[in-house]
Amino acid sequence: MRVGEIAGEEVLIATDDSGHAVVHFARDNFSRQALVFRLPLSAWGIDTHSSKRLLAISCNAHIVRIYHLGMGIEDWEWTTATPQPGETTPCIVLRGHSNNIPCVSFDKTGKYIASGSIDNRIILWDCKTGSQLKEIRSDD
Repeated sequence: MRVGEIAGEEVLIATDDSGHAVVHFARDNFSRQALVFRLPLSAWGIDTHSSKRLLAISCNAHIVRIYHLGMGIEDWEWTTATPQPGETTPCIVLRGHSNNIPCVSFDKTGKYIASGSIDNRIILWDCKTGSQLKEIRSDD
Protein backbone atom coordinates (compact mmCIF):
# COMPACT_ATOMS: atom_id res chain seq x y z
CA MET A 1 0.00 0.00 0.00
CA ARG A 2 1.20 3.54 -0.72
CA VAL A 3 -0.13 7.06 -0.31
CA GLY A 4 1.04 9.35 -3.12
CA GLU A 5 -0.13 12.04 -5.51
CA ILE A 6 -1.28 12.09 -9.11
CA ALA A 7 -1.76 15.56 -10.62
CA GLY A 8 -1.66 17.07 -7.14
CA GLU A 9 -4.47 14.83 -5.90
CA GLU A 10 -3.80 12.48 -3.01
CA VAL A 11 -4.20 8.80 -3.90
CA LEU A 12 -4.12 5.57 -1.96
CA ILE A 13 -2.79 2.61 -3.97
CA ALA A 14 -3.34 -0.92 -2.71
CA THR A 15 -1.97 -4.11 -4.26
CA ASP A 16 -2.48 -7.79 -3.59
CA ASP A 17 -1.00 -11.22 -4.23
CA SER A 18 -3.27 -11.83 -7.22
CA GLY A 19 -1.73 -8.93 -9.17
CA HIS A 20 -4.50 -6.39 -8.67
CA ALA A 21 -3.61 -2.77 -8.00
CA VAL A 22 -6.34 -0.31 -7.08
CA VAL A 23 -5.94 3.48 -7.07
CA HIS A 24 -8.35 5.26 -4.70
CA PHE A 25 -8.74 9.05 -4.93
CA ALA A 26 -8.96 10.71 -1.51
CA ARG A 27 -10.66 13.94 -2.59
CA ASP A 28 -14.36 14.18 -1.74
CA ASN A 29 -14.15 11.35 0.79
CA PHE A 30 -13.09 8.73 -1.79
CA SER A 31 -16.25 9.27 -3.86
CA ARG A 32 -14.44 9.09 -7.24
CA GLN A 33 -14.45 5.65 -8.84
CA ALA A 34 -11.22 3.78 -8.22
CA LEU A 35 -8.91 2.71 -11.05
CA VAL A 36 -8.09 -1.00 -11.20
CA PHE A 37 -4.99 -2.43 -12.88
CA ARG A 38 -4.10 -6.08 -13.39
CA LEU A 39 -0.53 -7.35 -13.35
CA PRO A 40 0.50 -10.90 -14.26
CA LEU A 41 1.51 -11.87 -10.69
CA SER A 42 1.68 -10.51 -7.16
CA ALA A 43 2.18 -6.72 -7.18
CA TRP A 44 4.90 -5.35 -4.87
CA GLY A 45 6.53 -1.98 -5.40
CA ILE A 46 4.52 1.19 -5.98
CA ASP A 47 5.47 4.79 -6.69
CA THR A 48 3.80 7.86 -8.20
CA HIS A 49 5.04 11.00 -9.92
CA SER A 50 2.44 13.72 -9.47
CA SER A 51 3.18 16.28 -12.20
CA LYS A 52 3.83 13.71 -14.93
CA ARG A 53 0.81 11.66 -13.76
CA LEU A 54 2.82 8.44 -13.61
CA LEU A 55 2.14 5.31 -11.60
CA ALA A 56 4.76 2.55 -11.38
CA ILE A 57 4.01 -0.95 -10.11
CA SER A 58 6.46 -3.83 -9.92
CA CYS A 59 5.52 -7.46 -9.60
CA ASN A 60 6.64 -11.06 -9.22
CA ALA A 61 6.61 -11.51 -13.02
CA HIS A 62 9.99 -9.69 -12.91
CA ILE A 63 8.61 -6.60 -14.66
CA VAL A 64 7.76 -2.99 -13.85
CA ARG A 65 4.78 -1.33 -15.50
CA ILE A 66 4.59 2.44 -15.69
CA TYR A 67 1.08 3.78 -16.34
CA HIS A 68 0.27 7.29 -17.53
CA LEU A 69 -2.92 8.63 -15.95
CA GLY A 70 -3.15 11.84 -17.99
CA MET A 71 -3.60 13.05 -21.54
CA GLY A 72 -0.06 12.29 -22.70
CA ILE A 73 3.42 13.72 -22.24
CA GLU A 74 4.91 15.62 -25.18
CA ASP A 75 7.43 13.46 -27.09
CA TRP A 76 6.66 10.36 -24.97
CA GLU A 77 5.01 8.17 -27.60
CA TRP A 78 3.83 5.42 -25.26
CA THR A 79 1.76 7.89 -23.19
CA THR A 80 -0.47 8.72 -26.17
CA ALA A 81 -0.54 5.27 -27.80
CA THR A 82 -3.65 3.12 -27.86
CA PRO A 83 -3.51 0.80 -24.83
CA GLN A 84 -2.72 -2.86 -25.44
CA PRO A 85 -5.67 -5.30 -25.61
CA GLY A 86 -7.06 -5.79 -22.12
CA GLU A 87 -5.58 -2.47 -20.90
CA THR A 88 -7.49 0.79 -20.47
CA THR A 89 -4.52 3.03 -19.64
CA PRO A 90 -1.34 3.59 -21.65
CA CYS A 91 1.63 1.82 -20.09
CA ILE A 92 5.18 0.78 -20.78
CA VAL A 93 6.67 -2.48 -19.51
CA LEU A 94 10.24 -2.55 -18.22
CA ARG A 95 11.98 -5.92 -18.51
CA GLY A 96 15.46 -6.74 -17.28
CA HIS A 97 15.29 -8.29 -13.82
CA SER A 98 15.51 -12.03 -13.29
CA ASN A 99 13.59 -12.16 -10.00
CA ASN A 100 10.88 -10.39 -7.97
CA ILE A 101 11.04 -6.59 -7.74
CA PRO A 102 9.93 -5.33 -4.31
CA CYS A 103 10.72 -1.64 -4.87
CA VAL A 104 10.48 1.11 -7.48
CA SER A 105 11.10 4.83 -7.15
CA PHE A 106 10.85 7.81 -9.52
CA ASP A 107 13.43 10.59 -9.43
CA LYS A 108 12.08 14.08 -8.69
CA THR A 109 11.78 14.96 -12.41
CA GLY A 110 9.86 11.85 -13.42
CA LYS A 111 12.31 11.19 -16.24
CA TYR A 112 13.91 8.22 -14.49
CA ILE A 113 12.88 5.34 -12.30
CA ALA A 114 14.96 2.90 -10.27
CA SER A 115 13.90 -0.68 -9.59
CA GLY A 116 15.41 -2.94 -6.95
CA SER A 117 15.12 -6.70 -7.22
CA ILE A 118 15.99 -9.70 -5.11
CA ASP A 119 18.24 -10.68 -8.05
CA ASN A 120 20.74 -8.34 -6.29
CA ARG A 121 20.43 -5.64 -8.94
CA ILE A 122 19.20 -2.08 -9.09
CA ILE A 123 18.34 -0.84 -12.57
CA LEU A 124 17.98 2.81 -13.56
CA TRP A 125 15.50 3.25 -16.42
CA ASP A 126 14.55 6.04 -18.83
CA CYS A 127 10.78 6.55 -18.38
CA LYS A 128 10.33 8.07 -21.85
CA THR A 129 11.79 5.11 -23.76
CA GLY A 130 11.81 2.26 -21.25
CA SER A 131 15.50 1.65 -21.87
CA GLN A 132 17.96 0.58 -19.20
CA LEU A 133 20.48 3.32 -18.40
CA LYS A 134 22.54 1.72 -15.66
CA GLU A 135 22.71 -1.44 -13.62
CA ILE A 136 24.16 -1.69 -10.13
CA ARG A 137 24.97 -5.16 -8.80
CA SER A 138 25.38 -5.90 -5.14
CA ASP A 139 27.66 -8.70 -4.04
CA ASP A 140 26.37 -11.30 -1.61
